[in-house]
Amino acid sequence: MNILIKNGTVVDGTGSSACETDILISGNEINQIGKCDNNDFDKVIDAEGLIVSPGFIDGHRHSDYSLFLYPDAPSSIYSGITTEIIGNCGFSCAPLNSQEDLKMLGIGYKPDVDLPKWRYFTEYFDRLNEIGLGINVGALVGHNALRAYVMGFEERAPTFTELEDMKELLSKCMDEGTLGFSVGLEYPPSRSADTEEISQLVEIVAEHKGIFQPHIRNRADGIIKSVNEVIEIAEKTQCRLQIAHLFPKYGAHKVGGGMKALEKMKEAILRGVDVATDQLPYDMGWGSNIPALLPKWVFDDGVEDLKNKLKNKEIRKKIKQYDSEYLGRVIPEGLWQRVILMSCEVMPELEGKNFTELPQFLGVDEPKEAMLKVLLMTIENNLSPFDLIIGADAYEKTDIPKIILDPLTMITSDGLAIDVKGPLANFKWRYSYGPYPRLIEEYCLMKIHTQSVTKSNQGGFQSSDIDLSEKV
Repeated sequence: MNILIKNGTVVDGTGSSACETDILISGNEINQIGKCDNNDFDKVIDAEGLIVSPGFIDGHRHSDYSLFLYPDAPSSIYSGITTEIIGNCGFSCAPLNSQEDLKMLGIGYKPDVDLPKWRYFTEYFDRLNEIGLGINVGALVGHNALRAYVMGFEERAPTFTELEDMKELLSKCMDEGTLGFSVGLEYPPSRSADTEEISQLVEIVAEHKGIFQPHIRNRADGIIKSVNEVIEIAEKTQCRLQIAHLFPKYGAHKVGGGMKALEKMKEAILRGVDVATDQLPYDMGWGSNIPALLPKWVFDDGVEDLKNKLKNKEIRKKIKQYDSEYLGRVIPEGLWQRVILMSCEVMPELEGKNFTELPQFLGVDEPKEAMLKVLLMTIENNLSPFDLIIGADAYEKTDIPKIILDPLTMITSDGLAIDVKGPLANFKWRYSYGPYPRLIEEYCLMKIHTQSVTKSNQGGFQSSDIDLSEKV
């Protein structure tokens, strides 16, 4: 079948200027880019006034679990995404000791969904291929999955033997076709790892010529220290480094903010470190979850034990004494009106309420008690605590446009493949819909030169710069 797309403004991803031309598609391949004079076409699409480009590569997505529910990946395709990199922030759906672990590792987890079984990445990739995906997928190995496989979800340092087992397992995952290794140093249980644990694992990644993708420990007043930590790991191991969603949080300005963090990366590049970062085209924090706001020890013995802890009055009191800095200084300074519960399947009427409003709906007297009550309700209904999505006005917005426009930055979404119907129809993760249309609207149509949404100088995710500003 021959399809002609004519009269469109083509932006081809090579760095060339946009131009008005035709594209001839024969079967599953692009046969010609240029004016086509013959009339032997099965279908003609007139793209006059529109931009025609390759599909976008989203280097930071969380569709590891949701692709089994939505193999056509509607929210991705609608956003122009045709390739996703999954397994980010330490969360991947392989390797698995038990399908039960998906409750803690699979974002969007549904207890009543009958999934195919897998254990290692070879089987995981086979299962994805069997269901027939509508997009291309590459995967990172999540640190949380490695830890869970070897030592459960306990938040402690691994023993020598456990760390050696994780290294061996990571090597196996790389051999099975993964692109690299991610950590989520603000999330349980990855946040319990010290620099030496991460460094030894990254050595394995470097041996396989993979990429190290860290969600750093602190993006508030610890942002520079946290960026330095992962740069030092990459420098020591000679591993390529992609720092996930730099997003400076409330309090980052005290140490120089996101721009100072970028300076540290550029200094590292001069020393020979291969480092870049990515950023979402949003200035409102959306896509974190309630477990990130809890102290480490509450997850030591898994979800069932957490349920028992939440039922214990004295333990609840101890949990409430903890002031998480996951949202920068928002919680320590009592700014709960900035925090919004975005997704709550167990009680949807709470969605969209900020944490100063929740207590009156739940019959409690303060935000932390409301947080723990909705967490307990979620676990008692066999739902994943990680699906309690929160939004927060917790980011220092003046740095975000500058980070987006910096040559070191790749634009990503931090979303997942879902749809407005089906099992995750009510899953409120704003980043899943329209990140690249937003980028074009906010940065290109405002006549601002921006990086290609598919850019990465990391070698793992190949693409080029695009300047759309000349033609809009």
